[in-house]
Amino acid sequence: NQNRNRNMRGVVTLIIWALVLTVGFNYLNAYNRNATNKSTSHEIKYSEMLDLIENDKAKEVLFKDDAIYITPVEGYTYTEEQDEGSNVPAKSYTQSKDTKLTLYTAYLNDTSLLPLLKEHKVAYTGYYEAQMNPVLAFMVSYILPTLIFVGLLMLLLGNTTVCRGLLLLTAVLHTALSVKLAADVSGGLHPQALAGLLAPDALGTLFLVLASVLFLVASVYGVGYLRDEALITERTSILDGRAFTNAPERRFTACLCFFLSAMTLVTTTRHLGALWVGIEITTLSSAPLIYFHRHKQSLEATWKYLIICSVGIALALLGNILLSVAFYEPGVPPVESMDQVEAFRHLARQRAEALAVLDAPQSAATYLPWLKAAFIFLLVGYGTKMGLAPLHNWLPDAHSQAPSLVSGLLSGALLNCAFLGILRGHQIMLGAGLGDAAQYVAPVEHTGAAVDYQVVGREVGGKVRAGNHIDP
Repeated sequence: NQNRNRNMRGVVTLIIWALVLTVGFNYLNAYNRNATNKSTSHEIKYSEMLDLIENDKAKEVLFKDDAIYITPVEGYTYTEEQDEGSNVPAKSYTQSKDTKLTLYTAYLNDTSLLPLLKEHKVAYTGYYEAQMNPVLAFMVSYILPTLIFVGLLMLLLGNTTVCRGLLLLTAVLHTALSVKLAADVSGGLHPQALAGLLAPDALGTLFLVLASVLFLVASVYGVGYLRDEALITERTSILDGRAFTNAPERRFTACLCFFLSAMTLVTTTRHLGALWVGIEITTLSSAPLIYFHRHKQSLEATWKYLIICSVGIALALLGNILLSVAFYEPGVPPVESMDQVEAFRHLARQRAEALAVLDAPQSAATYLPWLKAAFIFLLVGYGTKMGLAPLHNWLPDAHSQAPSLVSGLLSGALLNCAFLGILRGHQIMLGAGLGDAAQYVAPVEHTGAAVDYQVVGREVGGKVRAGNHIDP
């Protein structure tokens, strides 16, 4: 036993020494590597990297190991930040053939970085999408499919107790994740999913949280509302006295889940096509909610809602098409970015800066009429869904015939989704310099049926272009 114990102590001692030597060797190796690279590799802020690219001071960019490594152009001088109160002068390092200087920063999932690199013709290698934000990943991988699955499950099971419980549980979980996602976005993160199809920003998450909280409140109220409705044995219309029945509760709760999933898509995407699809799904999923009480008046309100809103959605689709026409250039590949809002804003800003040049040709302004027409169609189309006059006829009937919780969702969530579509179009108009109140268009010459317009005092990118004529 004593020999066995001595042998065991010897083995443990060897293992401990091996661990100590391994840790010490790795530490010394890392220390020497850091000391070697200290004079050639320096960490900078992400904003400083963007300034390097915009000022054409970056030669090459490498994406590797959750970091971005920037090789400056030859002759660039980097000066270290001097500690406050320190008397030691700050060191400077200059990029040259003999001295290789590398700057690095943390990788952020910034969708505007790649277009910026292409614009300034900066070579890049190893570009990849950062890992998806875990909250958004959970929402995409579980919440959106779960909302659809729960809705289908409600249709199949039909148990009222199960449907009400699933509805309340889904609302609570969705609200918690929406608030967490909004906090991440407000903290500077740029989460993405589905190859950038879902990329919520501060504006979208604001509408997402509003819709989610309102849905939670409506669900809590809806559980009691549905329970009371189930106790009523005879129902008669207060208008004509005819008896009517309610739609199956499982269909009502399932459509609520489909409605929430569509609003989630609208508020988390910056792809104009996906936004349009989401708003159309909100129309189809909310129509059965209006027809919960099955009588003549609710049926009329539902059909009016479907027909008028479908006309508006069709006009909004035409607005999306006109946006693509406005930025079309022969021989230039179309916009392939999932973040169409930012891509169109970038193109609009480039066109506006080109127009700011005093000797810009008239052909440079040919996109403006298409862009203005696109926004008009977006405004009228989504404005119809929002209930803006004169295409607001569906709104009074739908709100008066729908259950109170559905009316609240239509007012506080559905209309906001349509308003978000209008705001996306307005963001693109701002990129083109058409959102400035100081800019106006004045007719200066009539030539038959054609009218020339003069752009007065448009300020774009710090330059003022006045007195140039464009063809409307």
